[in-house]
Amino acid sequence: MILAIDIGNTNTVLGFYDGEKLSYSHRFTTKSKVTTDELKAKFYNILNFAEIKREQVDAVIIASVVPNLNQVYADLVKDSFKSKAFFVKDLLDDFPIGIAIGNKREVGDDRIINALAAYDRFAEDVIVIDFGTAITFDVVTKEKGYVGGVIYPGVNLALEYLAVATAKLPKVELRVTKEVTGQNTIHAIESGIFNGYMVLLEGMVAKLQKEHGRDFKIITTGGMGELFYDNSEIIEFHDSDLTLKGLKILYEKKCR
Repeated sequence: MILAIDIGNTNTVLGFYDGEKLSYSHRFTTKSKVTTDELKAKFYNILNFAEIKREQVDAVIIASVVPNLNQVYADLVKDSFKSKAFFVKDLLDDFPIGIAIGNKREVGDDRIINALAAYDRFAEDVIVIDFGTAITFDVVTKEKGYVGGVIYPGVNLALEYLAVATAKLPKVELRVTKEVTGQNTIHAIESGIFNGYMVLLEGMVAKLQKEHGRDFKIITTGGMGELFYDNSEIIEFHDSDLTLKGLKILYEKKCR
């Protein structure tokens, strides 16, 4: 069994692969300051709930955008499983797809892994839009592999900042609005966020396609990706487990 771990700024996601099947996944809030013992207690509770024994885990591969947690997770894996921890940042040399940027080690692990998973599935020019703490647009071409992308503040950041930085505007939940013109303050905020990010999404894709002189397959991942996939004509595919799948692919290609 392969344990794939995606350590994000807001959430950490675990995926247990039994062969080709994602048999269990779990999401919890990322704490930037946590001890190995605290993580052990959390992981053991998750394993007990999932009815997975520690000795069933043959390999652990980790994507992390929170560097100060890397050693804590390395110690957790060393103490708890019969595998060392494989980190994406240590596997970038001879990566399964090209990485055609100046400093490949500064790119977030999740972005490069999403690019790998998307290209492995479709084998064509693709843009991956990941709705996380930030919204990232990552561009993959058949000729060069990963060629870079765009980072923009995420939806939740916008919703939270509006409420914090203003005296009268409330915090609202993201939802689809049929009318663009808001009839009250809450409706106006909902429309501004949903329609504003939809315009951003479709406009950014248009700019990237124009810059590269080609059409791309557009796919989404991340917590809010499905909502935009359901309401946009340009998004062709959504996969909430894309990063976990990419980690499994990387392990099989580089670590076996």
